[in-house]
Amino acid sequence: MSHKYRSVRPSLWYDFIYRIGSYVFLCFFLGFFFSPTGLPSGPSSWMSDVFRGCCSCGACPGMAATNPGLQNIVKGAFGLPFGLMMTLVTGAELFTGNTALVTAAVLEKKATLKQLVKSWTVSWSGNLVGSILLASMVATAGTLGPLGGASVGTAVAKTSLSFKTALFRGILCNWLVCMAVYMASFAKDLPGKMVAIWFPISAFIALGLEHSVANMFIIPLGIMCGAPVSWKTFFLKNLLPVTLGNIIGGAFFVAAAFSYTYGALGKSD
Repeated sequence: MSHKYRSVRPSLWYDFIYRIGSYVFLCFFLGFFFSPTGLPSGPSSWMSDVFRGCCSCGACPGMAATNPGLQNIVKGAFGLPFGLMMTLVTGAELFTGNTALVTAAVLEKKATLKQLVKSWTVSWSGNLVGSILLASMVATAGTLGPLGGASVGTAVAKTSLSFKTALFRGILCNWLVCMAVYMASFAKDLPGKMVAIWFPISAFIALGLEHSVANMFIIPLGIMCGAPVSWKTFFLKNLLPVTLGNIIGGAFFVAAAFSYTYGALGKSD
């Protein structure tokens, strides 16, 4: 994501198709990266154990009953931090990160409002398509067992939140996610970026906050595995308020805050 300012600069018409095609591909590919279990598994791969642990640790009744905080920490320590690491290292497009990065570019006069709308729209749509495709692959592969592991219960729980609760959990979540991206941008090597990413991302999972792109995977997966949740309920009761909350968290609490403190927004004319 270090090249975000460059990715939204005005382009010439002759290379428009190439640029928009590349951008859509990166958004689509990010749906695989940032799904809570964004890695393929197989019987000969040690990653299959990580894959299964990320999805099914929430279904451990003993841990859930006696120490739900530890349960969330375990889920947060494996899964989403890896997704954001892959995103930053490979330059894929994450909608939630773009709410801060591209907003900052607009506030610093490096991009236009039209380019911001394009970035948000294309990255959100691409992340959604990639996440649902991966969810269908996971459901078809049957890696979570016949009952879908923790995905079914998670889908029901996430779509049972009130609009206000989902909205504010989305705000707090993306505040942490965008802080992880912001801090990682200062790191000069991969271990530094990993440390900057790990703690904020693990924290939002442990706190039970809501991330729109992660939900684009886990709730459709639950639906495909038999959760009594409709697609309409998924979009209206979770994805809509969480997306709005993520935008507020990234655009206002990170981009606007730092632009006001260090950048053009806080400078008097």
